[in-house]
Amino acid sequence: MARAIEGLPRPPHVPGVSVEPYRNDWSEAFTAAEAMAMDGLATFAEMGQPTGYEEAEGFDAFCVARDERDMLGFAQAMLPEGWINWLGVVPERRRGGIGRLLIADLARQVREARGTHLAALVEVGTAGQDFLRALGFRQRGELRTLMIRRG
Repeated sequence: MARAIEGLPRPPHVPGVSVEPYRNDWSEAFTAAEAMAMDGLATFAEMGQPTGYEEAEGFDAFCVARDERDMLGFAQAMLPEGWINWLGVVPERRRGGIGRLLIADLARQVREARGTHLAALVEVGTAGQDFLRALGFRQRGELRTLMIRRG
């Protein structure tokens, strides 16, 4: 799925939530949030933890949404290409604007790196697919099968 950054809907204000660049010293909180956010996704089940993102500070665009106590969501994309590699919001905070905040921050970083689009491979039939469609992402090309080989 893909969409141009230009014209991306403005994210809502989410009281008490900030979006910040990821830091490796948040790895414990990230690992917990990642497990909750990715639970039930086939790719995550096959990868297991650690995924490698817990030590990915400074790896292209990598941001997290946090409140005063918890990590609520995360997003990582390649620069300047705009390929979204990892995106999740903990279940109890979904549908509250956090995902939109994360996508907006990725879009800002991609734009600053002179990129023009965001793109993601999404598991068919998941909430992520519906979420991205609501932001104007559209399917481009044929569906693909993701194959993973353990190490």
